[in-house]
This record gives sequence, C-alpha cells and structure tokens, in this order.
Amino acid sequence: MNWIIYILVVNSSLLLFYLLYKLLLEKETFFRLNRYYLITAAMSAMLIPLIPQDWLPLQKDLLNENNPREILIMLSEVSVSPLKSNTPVWISFALSIYLAGGIFFTLKLFRRLIQLRKIISEPLSGVAFSFFSFKCVDRRLVGAAIIDRHEEVHIRHLHSADIIFFEILAIMCWFNPVIYAYKKYDSTGP
Repeated sequence: MNWIIYILVVNSSLLLFYLLYKLLLEKETFFRLNRYYLITAAMSAMLIPLIPQDWLPLQKDLLNENNPREILIMLSEVSVSPLKSNTPVWISFALSIYLAGGIFFTLKLFRRLIQLRKIISEPLSGVAFSFFSFKCVDRRLVGAAIIDRHEEVHIRHLHSADIIFFEILAIMCWFNPVIYAYKKYDSTGP
C-alpha cells in the first residue's frame, strides 16, 4: 500500500471516529468507556487501511473468480518496464515537510522524556505526577492524600501507556488537528 494513502486513510478514520465520540460519548461520565473508545478508535484507524482490499465484495466481482484462466492470460500480457521517477515535485515537497514534522515531534518527545527522567531523579517541590509505576507526590501539597490516590489510579490503569501511544500517533499524524483533541482528552481523562 502506498504510504501517502495509508496516512490519509488513518487521518480520515481518526476524524470520523472522533466525530462519533463527540456526538455519542463526550458528555457521558463513564470515563473508562470513553478512554477505551478513544484508544480502540485510534488503533482501529491505524489498522483499517491494512485490511486487504480483496475482501471488498465489489473487487471480488471485478476479478472473475470462476475463470482463473482469464486472469492468467491477463497476467501474461502485462509488460514490465523500468521504473521512471515521475513523482511530481509537489509530492516530494509534501513528503519532505511531512518527514521534517515527524522528526521535529520525535525530537520533542525525546526531549520531554529526558526532562521527565531528570524530574524523576530529582523531584521538584510542588509536583505531583505518575509515570508507569513511578509516582511522585509532594506531601506539602494541599490534598496530597487525594492526589496520591488519583495517581495510584493512573498507575493501575496504565495511563502512561495511553499517553505514549498517543504521542507516537501524534508523530505520525502531526498535521491532523484531531490528534491533538485525542491527546487533550487523554491527558485530562481519569
């Protein structure tokens, strides 16, 4: 499959799934259901373009499965010629911009992970967060016990894995504004 088509289908699917979320689930208070929906929707958006196209009924009708001999005759008439680089300049330019954005957001993610590692090794005062099984809650914070229980929930539900997943998806789909809505919900969800 062509990479450009894959990216376009993924981003279109993300948009469609997010619109369904906005229409049906956003106002629901079942946070776990919302979280599972958004994660499943994002994963589905990445898998949908990988579904073999010959599963589609219309395409099966186009290939006459009752007569494989016709297919062999058609294949024998195919000529092979060397590939020519007929890639339009705008596609090369768009690909360059896409890759530059991907590299930028990858470096940004690595920078944030390095900063997180530094904060984990030297916790700051007034800070409360969790990352996978690590938890840091400044006991001097107002409501520290409640914050501590909240961070325990994040650890139990592997919320950090969700965040990393959406960060990686955002690297791939950095130009799609919908991905930032997915990330915003994920960072504010329970």
